[in-house]
Amino acid sequence: MKNKLHTLLACILITQISFGSSYAAPKDEKKDKPDTAYNVTIPRFEDHHLKNADWYFDRGLYRQAYNEYYVSIRLNPTFWKGYRGIGNVFMQEGNIKLALEYYLKAINVINPVYAARTLRSAKTDINTGDVMLGIRKLQKILRIDPKAGNLTDEGIKLLVEGKNKDAQKKFEEAIVVDPQYALPYYKLGNMLYETKKYPDAMGYYEKAVKYEKSEFAYFYALANASYKVAFKNKKQVDTALLKRAISNYRVALVLYPRDYDAMFNLATAIIDDVARSAIVVNEAEKTTTHNREAMMNSKNLKEAVNLLERYVENKPMDVNGRLYLGKAYTLWAKKPFQFLTAVDEYKKAMVLDPNLTNLHYDIGITYYVASTIYPASEDLPITPETSKFYVRFGKKYYRGDMLAEAKASFNRYLMSNLRGKERKTSQNYLELIEKQMSTLGFRPPDKEKGY
Repeated sequence: MKNKLHTLLACILITQISFGSSYAAPKDEKKDKPDTAYNVTIPRFEDHHLKNADWYFDRGLYRQAYNEYYVSIRLNPTFWKGYRGIGNVFMQEGNIKLALEYYLKAINVINPVYAARTLRSAKTDINTGDVMLGIRKLQKILRIDPKAGNLTDEGIKLLVEGKNKDAQKKFEEAIVVDPQYALPYYKLGNMLYETKKYPDAMGYYEKAVKYEKSEFAYFYALANASYKVAFKNKKQVDTALLKRAISNYRVALVLYPRDYDAMFNLATAIIDDVARSAIVVNEAEKTTTHNREAMMNSKNLKEAVNLLERYVENKPMDVNGRLYLGKAYTLWAKKPFQFLTAVDEYKKAMVLDPNLTNLHYDIGITYYVASTIYPASEDLPITPETSKFYVRFGKKYYRGDMLAEAKASFNRYLMSNLRGKERKTSQNYLELIEKQMSTLGFRPPDKEKGY
């Protein structure tokens, strides 16, 4: 019996030795692997206290929230979210000094290289006395997940190096890490906009403005993309999308009122919108005309005129600024001097670019529309050269003068644009002007020959 027992013990011992030797890990691996059969996530107790703190904070229980945030940073002195939370509590309680102190502690823990410019700007604001503005910028930084911020920063550097595909991956990874971080959406939108994929770009810009409502560049970019998509089909413009573009340009200008490109784009979008929405179709003749009454009373056109006046004042040599200011005045004008202002702007554009001979047609239209209004005596454009004609013919001379100017402009267009697309229309206007001149009772001076 004893021999059998000894034999059994010997077998068990041999079995244990053999199993131990076959499953023994190398010494180096023992240091890295946990001594558990399965992977185990070690709990981070600061996260538990953070959740409790956020729960209290959202319900206005700031003292309880403070206690939980405080415990989280005692458990982990590098837990930046705890410092941020305490800063938020002090902000709610109106203790700006302590709020700023804890926000800066959180910033120091993160060391957000990706937000270096914003951080410098915030510190400058604080040092120059605009503490609240500085705090808002710090809060903006602290809403970003640091990992997402670093990924986006890497993506921006790759873009500079021309590695667009690698940059795109970094931005997409950043969005996965922090789905509410606006900057990577904006960067992806820019990449698509540059390749003329405007609908896709618009989608990313919409995400950017959803998560960051105080950034001029995001609203400006969304407006630009919306405008492009609105005019994708020129025969059937998406007017709803055009109005959205106008709305976003306005928001962008509220955020940065001195951006002249936004002024110009908003003004031109308004002109496009009003010019299209004020069209009246004559079904009998299949012709289209503008509803002058609607345009003259348009607050939007007045806004466009004001914006373009500010634009050309800052950029007097910009041809397009002069050209669109002429269009805006032509559409909105109620009095003779406003029509003449439109003509002056067209002429300035032609001086800046002599190749714009097609503007003779636009000038002709402006003069012709001016001839259809009946100004009060005090609004008549009397000059030393024209005063004798006004004395002789009265207000009737105004209409004749405008018709004569329109005739001269249409003739200049025909002479300088032998293949111009508006030749037929110009000839029709000239015939119409001749008929209308014959009813005046006098012959206006020939503008080509002088008075």
